[in-house]
Amino acid sequence: LKRVYFNATIDCFGNWFNQCSKLSELFIPKNVKRITSDAFSGCVNLCKISVDPQNKYLTVVDNVLYSDNGKTLLRYLPGIEQTVFKVPEGVTKIADGAFARCKKSIFRIFSRQ
Repeated sequence: LKRVYFNATIDCFGNWFNQCSKLSELFIPKNVKRITSDAFSGCVNLCKISVDPQNKYLTVVDNVLYSDNGKTLLRYLPGIEQTVFKVPEGVTKIADGAFARCKKSIFRIFSRQ
């Protein structure tokens, strides 16, 4: 299993792909409101995610999943292989497990003073 595209009726993502180590791409439909913290825990190659533009609850910026208002970082994909990630300004919360099982990333959090 390398790519998954769901129809619009699904509204929550659980840990269905827990051990899909080959999964590299995922599309989130417009009705998905919630994603559990362990939804992609075994997807070590997941490096591309997209969200339907009509989704009012979630957004993706540079393959990182955020709540609709951009204030909560929900999931940094485990397959992204960058060495530094700067948490964007405006993020006030990082969800539990947001960086679980990431391959190579070193994270820095910058704050304004």
